[in-house]
Amino acid sequence: MLYMSVTSLTAFIVAFAVIMSTMVMAAFERTREIGTLRAIGADARTILATVFVEIVMLADEPTGNLDSVTGEEIIGLLEQLHRAGQTIILVTHNAAVAARADLVLHLKDGALAA
Repeated sequence: MLYMSVTSLTAFIVAFAVIMSTMVMAAFERTREIGTLRAIGADARTILATVFVEIVMLADEPTGNLDSVTGEEIIGLLEQLHRAGQTIILVTHNAAVAARADLVLHLKDGALAA
């Protein structure tokens, strides 16, 4: 059985309450935003795209027109974001950049290649 002092228990309850209120406020804000989109006539596709953009970062050839030093900095920043929990979908022709990804999918003639 877990024993806590009254002070520790109080601190735990306060921290839990703060975390829960933050989560409820975030859910409320998201719900209100979706309600606003619906009120102005947005279709389901637009609403899902809005939510998806906040969940997933899309990076199409982020190093394509950069010198190698700047490209390395950009990939480093993307890796930091990923370590912090951001999901990133990155499209590249650069094999060295692709090799740093957790998962690599290859496309050939518009279809996933084996």
